[in-house]
Amino acid sequence: RQAILKTAADQQVEVFGREGPGKVRNTPPAIGFEVDDLDAARDALIAAGVELVGEPGSWDCHRWQYFRTPDNFMMSIKTSSGGPT
Repeated sequence: RQAILKTAADQQVEVFGREGPGKVRNTPPAIGFEVDDLDAARDALIAAGVELVGEPGSWDCHRWQYFRTPDNFMMSIKTSSGGPT
């Protein structure tokens, strides 16, 4: 249900299948941006007047926040803590 493609620059592209948790808010393909500090990134989005959608989610060592772009697309910011949340 998921494939992770890693690049030489230690970045990754995640491809999720159509089924699974969280699909209520996003319909693949979805775009997410890796951030170092989810709370700081959320604060920056709020300060810029961006609409956050729902509360931050978490699973295993990942946290994310969905947001809506001015063109009404759903995207997310995401971080990995390196350990369970």
